[in-house]
Amino acid sequence: MGKRQQQITQLFTKGYLDPAVYAQQTDELLKASARLTAEKDAIIATISGGTKQKEALEDILHYTSGASMMAEFDEDLFTRFVDRIIVYSRTEIGFDMKCGPIFRERI
Repeated sequence: MGKRQQQITQLFTKGYLDPAVYAQQTDELLKASARLTAEKDAIIATISGGTKQKEALEDILHYTSGASMMAEFDEDLFTRFVDRIIVYSRTEIGFDMKCGPIFRERI
C-alpha cells in the first residue's frame, strides 16, 4: 500500500473522511496505479522489442555476410527474417522485417 493510500485510510479510520470521499479517493488511486502499471509494461515492451530488433538485425547481417545466391524460395529462411506481409493493394505489398524496416514491393 502506498503512502497516499495509507494516509487516506488513516483519515477514514479516525473518522475525518466521509465514506463517499474515501471511496472516491481510493478509486482514483487504484486507477492511477493501473495507468502507471500499464505505462511501465509498455516501456518494458518497447525496450525488449528494441532488443529483439537488434538481435534480428545481427542475425540478418551475419547471414548476408556469408550467404550465396539463392536459386529458389526457402520458406524457413523467409520466416526467419520476415515478421509478416502487409497487403496495401492488389499491386503492392510490404515485407515487415523482424529487424525493423518494411520493404514495399510492387507485384
